[in-house]
Amino acid sequence: MTDAFESFYSYKPSLYLQYGRRLLSVNPANGSQTYIHNEGEYGKFYGNAPSTCILKTILGDNGNVTKTFDNLEYLSEVYDTSKLDIFNETFDRLRLRNEYQDTGLINLTNNTNIKRRMRTWRTYFPRAVSDNKSRIRNPWVELTLEYDNNANKRFVLHDLIYSYTPSPL
Repeated sequence: MTDAFESFYSYKPSLYLQYGRRLLSVNPANGSQTYIHNEGEYGKFYGNAPSTCILKTILGDNGNVTKTFDNLEYLSEVYDTSKLDIFNETFDRLRLRNEYQDTGLINLTNNTNIKRRMRTWRTYFPRAVSDNKSRIRNPWVELTLEYDNNANKRFVLHDLIYSYTPSPL
């Protein structure tokens, strides 16, 4: 309907119910409890503690070309419960991996290894953890971004852009 990616969730209820414009589901841990979706605190499901938001995507346009992955930039917004824009908050961790290289989870620290300029966050892709020297090279890579939403904040991600250097043949 929106012609856009919506999301996947870590919970797996056994039953979903539509009630008017609301979506209900049965708590997978307690079949006598019902949960109303898209109401209540962000990142909190079935009364449990807020969970970490994890975004995983494959980067790899022009799949026949081996690339050295260089930089990532994206536009994101974080709002508190009063709908105030928290301009200096973004993803907490980043990871790149392919079938033979892995950066491990890297903590993102504002104005250290990630910076925001003109509303766009920019960071470089880290080196492989195996030797802390090798750059990530492959036709594709899996990018993981994590956000710890422990204060009922609304996180919106817009454009996700990456740059790479094609490897010579």
